[in-house]
Amino acid sequence: MGGPGKIFDFKENTEFDIIGMGEVMLRLSPPGKEKISQSETFEKNAGGSELNVVSGAAMLGLRNAIITKLPKSKMGHFIRNKIRYGNVSDDHIVYDSSDEKRLGIYYYESGAYPRKSSCIYDRASSSMCSLTMDEISPDVFSQAKIFHISSIDEIRSVIASHKATGPQDEMVR
Repeated sequence: MGGPGKIFDFKENTEFDIIGMGEVMLRLSPPGKEKISQSETFEKNAGGSELNVVSGAAMLGLRNAIITKLPKSKMGHFIRNKIRYGNVSDDHIVYDSSDEKRLGIYYYESGAYPRKSSCIYDRASSSMCSLTMDEISPDVFSQAKIFHISSIDEIRSVIASHKATGPQDEMVR
């Protein structure tokens, strides 16, 4: 906790205000309020809750970055360009060149009353699932005032792949 009148003591003079860590996926949506089962075309975009947080904060003038793992492919480059377009740094993106490289996908259908919006995920064995602590620069945790992560499954898999040896381990506990 911070001193008198403060809730938190944020680090000063960091490269980033917020660094988020999470899976950035390909979002495929039928145009307008069409149903997934009836649409012939899909609009593509980048999506993921951590990307939403850091890109939203960037719109408010904060300097942000994201840690994610993308396939080294044209689709991975499409997602990287969308991240950049949202004024989020791509300095901490890890690229997957393995034969198993894969971008997670989700299908999003906007609701039209009384039908609710729905989402179908296809993210099993995506490149992000293979991210290890060894692929993340250990100094990344000191480069931001705030480190944001919201997926407990991702952080568990990263911790499981790494023996507790450094200051970054304290950040993820």
